[in-house]
Amino acid sequence: MPPGFGPPPPPMPPGFGPPPPPMPPGFGPPPPPMPPGFGPPPPPMPPGFGPPPPPMPPGFGPPPPPMPPGFGPPPPPMPPGFGPPPPPGMPPGFGPPPPPLPPGFAGGPPPFPGAPPLPGMYPGGPPMPYAAAAPPPPAGPKLKRFTVKKADPGLLRDSKMHVWQGQSLKARRFSVKATDLHRFVEVPKAPTKQATKAAPKPAAKQSNVLIMINSFFRKNRDMDTAAFVAGLAAMDREVVSRDQAQDMENLLVALAKEPDFDDGSDTPGNVFGRSLLALPRAADAVKGLLFMFEFPADFAKIKREVDALSAVLEHLMTSEILHELLCLILETANLMNANTYLANTTALSLQTLQDLQAMKASTDDKFTMMHQIAIQLTDDDINDLKHLQTNLRQIRKGKGDTSIIGNLQTDIPALAQRLAVLKSTAEGVNDTAAHARLVDIIGGFEEKMANVTALLTSTCTRADDARAFYVTDMQPEDVTETIAAFIDGLAKAHADNTRASKPKA
Repeated sequence: MPPGFGPPPPPMPPGFGPPPPPMPPGFGPPPPPMPPGFGPPPPPMPPGFGPPPPPMPPGFGPPPPPMPPGFGPPPPPMPPGFGPPPPPGMPPGFGPPPPPLPPGFAGGPPPFPGAPPLPGMYPGGPPMPYAAAAPPPPAGPKLKRFTVKKADPGLLRDSKMHVWQGQSLKARRFSVKATDLHRFVEVPKAPTKQATKAAPKPAAKQSNVLIMINSFFRKNRDMDTAAFVAGLAAMDREVVSRDQAQDMENLLVALAKEPDFDDGSDTPGNVFGRSLLALPRAADAVKGLLFMFEFPADFAKIKREVDALSAVLEHLMTSEILHELLCLILETANLMNANTYLANTTALSLQTLQDLQAMKASTDDKFTMMHQIAIQLTDDDINDLKHLQTNLRQIRKGKGDTSIIGNLQTDIPALAQRLAVLKSTAEGVNDTAAHARLVDIIGGFEEKMANVTALLTSTCTRADDARAFYVTDMQPEDVTETIAAFIDGLAKAHADNTRASKPKA
C-alpha cells in the first residue's frame, strides 16, 4: 500500500459469524488494477472471505471495519423512483454523482483509474443528453426576452423522464440557431415625446339653492315672482299657499348654508334668490305663515281633548247607576266579611273592580262575583252602562308615563308660545293693510287660546274632585279604563245569567 493508506483490516475473530456473501452478478466488473507506482497490492484475504475490496482512491483513508454480528445485513437498495439513477459508468457503491460545478468552473477531478469518464464533465467524455445541454450564448444582435413559465419543481423532481428531456426521441428532427430568430431581434425604441393632455376641467356643480328654486318654479309655472315675494313679506295666506310656505322654509334653510349661490347672472333663479335674501325676517315670516295654516287643526285637537275629559269627569260624578253598583259591591263585601277584620268597611279601592271575576262560587267555578252583582241588572241598565262606557273611552291615554292632563298642560302652552312669535313677527310688517289683517287674525287666535286655557283649568279642578269622590289617586284615564273594563265584565255576566235563566228545551 502507498504511504498513508495503512494496513488492511485484520481478519474477523472466530465466532463473529460467516463472512459476507460475495457481490451478486451484475454489479459491475472488478476494479482495475492500480496504476504503476502506487505500490504492491495488499496481501490476499484469508480463505473464505471473498475477494478483497478495491483500493481506496488517494486521500480517502482506510476503509471502515466491518459491522459486528447482530447489527443486521446492509440496508436494501432504494426502491425505484426515489432518486435519479446514477449516470452510466459510475463505479459500483459510490452512489449518485456530485452536483455539477457552477457555470464558469471548468474541469473537475480526474476520473478514477480505469473508470469510464462521466458524461459531459470534462473534454473527451460523452456528451450530456439533449435536454441538459446548455446552449451557447447566441452571437450577433441581442434577442428579445422570451417570457416562459417554469414547470413545477416538485413535479419535475418526481418525474424520471419527461418530454422536455428529449429522451423519448429516437432522433432530433428540429433544431434552432440564433440566426433563425432574426425576426425577434431586440430593436431599441427611440424615446418618444408624449403629448401632454390638459386635465379635464371638472364639471361645474350647480348650486343646491338654484336646484331648489328651479324645482319650485316647475311646480308654480304661472306664479308672479314679485307678487309672491310681496305676499310672503305680508304673510298673506291668499297669495302664499301652505305647500309654497313649506317649500320656502326648506329653501331659506339652504340659503342660510349657501349665501353665495349667486353666479352674478340675471337668471330668474338668481333674481328670486336675491329677493329672498333681501327680505327682512323672511324665515320668521314663513314660520308665521305655517303657524297660521296649522293653528286651526292644532287648536281643534286640543279643544276636543279638553272637552272629552271634561265630559268624562262629569259622567263619573253624575252617573247614578254607577254609584249604585259601587254601593252594592261595598254592601256585599261587608255582609261576607262580617266578624272579620274587613267588616264595616266604608270605602273600597277601585282595584276591587278588577278582582270580581277572580272570586268564584263554592259550588260552581263558572259563577263569579261579577255574575252575582249582575243578577239585579236589567237590559235597560246594561244599555245605560254601555252608553257611559262609550263616553268614558273618549279620552286618550297619555304619552308614556304622562297623563292626559299632563299632555294638555304641555300642548296648550306650546301653542301659546308659537302664537306669541307670530305676534312679534307681525309687528315688523310695514304694509299697513297687511299689519291690520294680521292683528285681526292673531286676536282671534288669542281669544281661542284664552278659552281653552280656562277650560283646562276648570277641568283640572274637576279631575281633583273626581279623585276625591272615588277615593283614589289614579289619573282620570286610569279611572275611566278601570270602570270601562268593569262595565264589559258586567255585560258579559248579564248575558250568561240571561241564558242560564231560560228553561232548557
